[in-house]
Order: sequence, then C-alpha cells, then structure tokens
Amino acid sequence: MANPQAENGHVDISNEVMDALISHRVSGEEMQCLLFIIRKTWGWKKKEDRIALSQFVKATGINKQSCHRAIKRLESKKMIAVIKKDYENINSYCFIKDFEVWKSSSKKITASSKKIKGVIKKDYQSSSKKMNTKDTITKDTITKEKIVATDTGLRLSTYLFSFIKDRNNGHKPPDLNKWGVDMDKMIRIDARDPTDIEKVICWCQQDDFWKNNILSPDKLRKQFDQLKLKMNPRNDKVERVAEWLLK
Repeated sequence: MANPQAENGHVDISNEVMDALISHRVSGEEMQCLLFIIRKTWGWKKKEDRIALSQFVKATGINKQSCHRAIKRLESKKMIAVIKKDYENINSYCFIKDFEVWKSSSKKITASSKKIKGVIKKDYQSSSKKMNTKDTITKDTITKEKIVATDTGLRLSTYLFSFIKDRNNGHKPPDLNKWGVDMDKMIRIDARDPTDIEKVICWCQQDDFWKNNILSPDKLRKQFDQLKLKMNPRNDKVERVAEWLLK
C-alpha cells in the first residue's frame, strides 16, 4: 500500500494555476505529459529541464509516438515551450504558467465551409430553400489573410515573455502571433540562428540594464548585434579599446 509522506517532497502549484488546469480541456495523454513536465521542473524548483522522450515513455506508460504527438499538441496550445538545442540531442521543456495565453482544444467546424482564395464562405444552403442574396459573399466579408508565425517564432516569443512575466506578473500579455512574426523576420531576413536568439534572450533578460529595455522582439531585433557583443567579455574589451583609440 502506498504511504506518501509530505516530507518526501512536493510540487508547489498555486491554486490559481491549478484551477486553470482543472477547467482547461486537454486529452488524457496530454495531461499526463504536462504533469510530468511540471514534476520535472517545478518539482525541482527549476524553470525548465532537459527531458528525453524515453523519460516521458517510462513515466507515463504511453508509447513514444503518442508522447511525441501529445507534446506537439501541448506546444501548439501554448501550455508548454519546447526549447530545441541544435547542439544537443535532448530538448528542454518549460511549463507556461500564464494560462491566459493557453489555447482551447475545442475543434473548429469546417465541414460546412468552403475556402476560396483565403476567404471562408459559409454554405447556408438547405435542401428545402435556395440560398438567398443575404448569404452571398460581399466586399464586407472579404478580409486579408492573416500572417501566422511559425512554431519557432512562437516558441522564442513565449520564452522572452516568460522572463518578463516572472519579473512583473501583471504585465499585459502581448500578441504572441505578432511577436512570433517579428522573431521569424530575425531568422528569415536577418539570418539569425534560433539558438543564438535564445542565448541572447536568456542573457539580456538577466542583465540589470537590458532586461528593462528589451521588452519585445522588435527591440531585440534592433539591438541584437550590440547584445551579442556584450555577451562576450573579450569582444566587449576589444570594443572598449577601439573606442579609446578613436578618441
């Protein structure tokens, strides 16, 4: 018979976050993987942790393919951040405690819709009545197709906001899709490596000066080269010598 003792350790979860988890609908496999991530991070007083897929399988009893799918769904719902390490084989995982950015798992009804050149046209036609003029597409129903950020852009945006949220719990949640699009520009246009972006975010958000000046991907993009130089003490020393020589 199991006889757990409080002194053997416990995971600290606020009632507010627990209430959000209770009311947010996710599948059983997703919840198992989510709880395991919380156990491996908050259970050890850590913000993120490197977790092999084999550890998910052993802890949850779910096969590897199902664990992988559950993790991807949790990431798409913005309940976790998956931090991919190009120089390592094991990803790091972070539970996103800001439940206001979580996405619902409710399915969108698409069976009765037709997509025509990026515009959704609802078909209200019934078997007894012909479609009237009110149901036809007008100029008012035509909207521009929204630019959607990539998973990498969203992941990096969530990573940046997690630092800001830790310092100021009342900080207004940003438009993560807009942030993600800006992150994508850094990768696609500026040719920045996602791993380098992640390292710069981590460094600047722990620097006494820059953490209060880099509060968006737009600011990060403008100051990226300078931040990267500041990260390297040797480069910073060379920069100071160069400034002295130019005087």
